[in-house]
Amino acid sequence: MAPTRMQIDRILCPVDFSEFSLPALERAIQLGKWFEARVEVFHVVPFLVPAGVGLPYFPAPPEVAGSLREQAELEVAKLVEPLLGEGVAIETKVVEGEPWRVIQEEVAALPADLLVMGTHGRGGLEHLLLGSVTEKVLRRVACPILTVGHVPAHARPGSLFRRILCAADLSQASDHTLDVAVSMASENGARITLLHVVESLPGENAAHFLAGPEMGHLRRELVQQAHTRLAQAIREADADFCEIRERVVTGAPWTEILRAADEMDADLIVMGAHTRGVVGRMFFGSTSSHVVRRAVCPVLVIQELKKAGPPKPVTDAVGVVSRGMTSK
Repeated sequence: MAPTRMQIDRILCPVDFSEFSLPALERAIQLGKWFEARVEVFHVVPFLVPAGVGLPYFPAPPEVAGSLREQAELEVAKLVEPLLGEGVAIETKVVEGEPWRVIQEEVAALPADLLVMGTHGRGGLEHLLLGSVTEKVLRRVACPILTVGHVPAHARPGSLFRRILCAADLSQASDHTLDVAVSMASENGARITLLHVVESLPGENAAHFLAGPEMGHLRRELVQQAHTRLAQAIREADADFCEIRERVVTGAPWTEILRAADEMDADLIVMGAHTRGVVGRMFFGSTSSHVVRRAVCPVLVIQELKKAGPPKPVTDAVGVVSRGMTSK
């Protein structure tokens, strides 16, 4: 039986007008075309502006906020205009507020099936996509998040992603992460490398840890168990429609994920954002943040499936101004 296709109908793409916004927007448009989805290009005008160099931020006066909003609308239209002929329905929206809050609110309001974000910004809005906002969005937004770095992706004809690295922490949540990777691979005729990193114990030097006879034996057991569980996950996945290779390495998780992605020249890294339990926190506590910040290729961060309903919208944005734009 063929794997279930990811259902992506609405894509949200926040932009900050830096040179790093365009790669994320172009990727969002490519995915919109692939999935026949609507793309909303979204910009946040912060309601706090700096009083001066080295001085704290303060609420923008109404006349300043209005001017910033009008300029942002013009910039969004300018950014989107060259992409209107791609056959994708594009809408634009400019809002005021605290960036991570209004991004979370807009994800819930659409509701978005995918959030596409750049990972590097410049100028006064650098903190919006590079610092704490990305961290907060990764922890709070329920939909998958595709982060796109500033390095242009090399094009492979005929598909979006041909080589996919899927990082698995061997928790129950990683089954869902693999399902998403298989769906993307089946769509693109891609090959998956399913990776697990056996991490050194806190405070232990990896070389010393491996050198001792008892510790070395324990490590070999952990590696063998990981191979067994990865093989079982592959058997349980709908893997008849794509090639999946298992790989187990030792070291720091984020370092080894980036190393493996570089070695295989990955087009996409798929990984989980949240897992439960001590092992999950050890593996993905800061791993996803490190990978998102440093990866050359796009990173698809999958949130853990929860039984609870969708997150409640946040409603403390200062104001909203929107304008629609479509190519259909």
